[in-house]
Amino acid sequence: MWRLRLSRRGLPRLGFLQTVVPFLVLLTACPRRFDPRAQEVHGSSPVAEADFRSAEKLLTQGALAEGEKALAEFRSKYGPGEPLYPLATVRHAKALRQLSQAARAKGLLDPLLSAQAAESWLSTEVRRELGLTEYQLGNWEVARRLLAPLSPQIVDGEEGAELHATLADLWKRADQHEAALREYERLAESKSVRPGELLYLKRQAAGLCDRLPRAQQESCRKRFDVQPGEVAKTDRAQPLLIGLVLPMQGKDRVLGERVLRGALWAADLLGGSKQPSAKVELLLRDSTTGSLPALVADLAKEGAQVIVTPPTKAEATLASAEAEKLGLLALSLGPREVMTGGTLQLLRTNRSRAQALAQHLTRSGLQTVAILAPSSSYGQAMSRAFAEGLQGSMVKVVAELSFADHATTFLSEVQQLGKVQPEALFLPVSSSQLELISSQLAAAGVVGTYRVSRGPDGEAQPTTSRVKLILSPAEGMGERLLRSAGRYLQGAVLAPLSVGSLPVGGSQVARLDYGSGEEPTSLDALGFDAVRLLRSACRQIEAVDSCTARTLGKTLREVSLDGATGPLGFDSTGQRTAGAMLVRVDGQGLELIRP
Repeated sequence: MWRLRLSRRGLPRLGFLQTVVPFLVLLTACPRRFDPRAQEVHGSSPVAEADFRSAEKLLTQGALAEGEKALAEFRSKYGPGEPLYPLATVRHAKALRQLSQAARAKGLLDPLLSAQAAESWLSTEVRRELGLTEYQLGNWEVARRLLAPLSPQIVDGEEGAELHATLADLWKRADQHEAALREYERLAESKSVRPGELLYLKRQAAGLCDRLPRAQQESCRKRFDVQPGEVAKTDRAQPLLIGLVLPMQGKDRVLGERVLRGALWAADLLGGSKQPSAKVELLLRDSTTGSLPALVADLAKEGAQVIVTPPTKAEATLASAEAEKLGLLALSLGPREVMTGGTLQLLRTNRSRAQALAQHLTRSGLQTVAILAPSSSYGQAMSRAFAEGLQGSMVKVVAELSFADHATTFLSEVQQLGKVQPEALFLPVSSSQLELISSQLAAAGVVGTYRVSRGPDGEAQPTTSRVKLILSPAEGMGERLLRSAGRYLQGAVLAPLSVGSLPVGGSQVARLDYGSGEEPTSLDALGFDAVRLLRSACRQIEAVDSCTARTLGKTLREVSLDGATGPLGFDSTGQRTAGAMLVRVDGQGLELIRP
């Protein structure tokens, strides 16, 4: 019933690769070279080779603009006489293609192709990159002629996924259905194929099988394990169209991949809960490939009722503003510079979480607190917000300590805390830092949740002098935190954006568990909550009205739902109604703290 449409529209001349391939790469772990002979190409000197590898590394890290500049400088500095010059030219062209400058990429590759020996590994690299570039330019026949001979050679990893997905689309454009199915089979046979890829392949193959001569259809369906008419039945349904505008390339690519994974899970495209709910279709746009207003406008033309914004501040502000201008509902996954009523703010701000912890402390009856924070801008901003949340209360801040952002040892700070003897301690740190700090606090007898008999200077430590309450946002927390440091954190109150796959007792918190052992992040949780919330709201109004932006906006302000980021509900201004999610460590589990 559920399907993911990664549309070509809205990504000028990038087509299938810029929409489907990022999804495939998301599910295939690290890229792998298809031919180990690539390692045989060396530079004329260690310095030249180091320069090239450094520039190439920028591409693999997603820093496309920086990588393109570095490769251009390498080619200019060393010239055609350098053994690595041809390979640097191919990599330079790849960077240009990924930056939507296919014409410039083609200008580099055309003269290079004729200069290479036909059977060499480098010739294959040139042909593959040139074929992908011609595809991006819309030169279908040229692209097919270049890429088709490579299909039996390249079967695994990122290169294989990109090649076979592209060829499948090229053969479909030429109405060569058997050839397109052959490309899907080759991708499916790869050892690196993942469940999400297989889902995509089956949905594409189902439609192609129905177009084959009747005598071949049954055999085709058996090959791909699909049912007759499967696509037609799905197409007749009228789904809720959700536009996702996410970074799928560059330095923020990992953010987009995480949000997309959570959204796919909520849409039952990677497993999910399989609960009855409204039909959804996800329309993905890569926010790094064009102007955000143009991408949002294109999604509106395609019929999207809702826009899910990028998770970064400037992009979230711009995308939500454009959606409101076009009469669409927006769900913001990032902080915004201006809060407006036409957007539902799904992400809780860091400030709101710090102040929720401060308010909990004022209700606890404890009267002194110390702050131990990293010297980063995040640590200092959270410290200020926490202190502001205590204003007007009886709680006194008795010490404010800081440490280097990447510190792993906190003995000096722990000793100072032991002498100050605060009743509570605020730690605006990541979960990994919380593990280290809490264990060192316990070893020194500063916290009262772990039985030790000696203080930081070896003196007998009475229970009354220990920290009774630890407060922390515990950024990125998951199962590891409780497994490694749970015994030191008993009774600690945490305000994470999400709790990973951990169950929460007394819950208004949905558990997001992929069942694979992989820990979901807060970005997974935001993508999951966005799609799950929209499905739930649309189901409520489906019987009496269509799921338009107007009806969804009204319904979402009236419903409440257990979310992976805590209870989901919104007021008339689009802000979340409940305060930041607070949980208490209890044994090896968590308990939700109700307001």
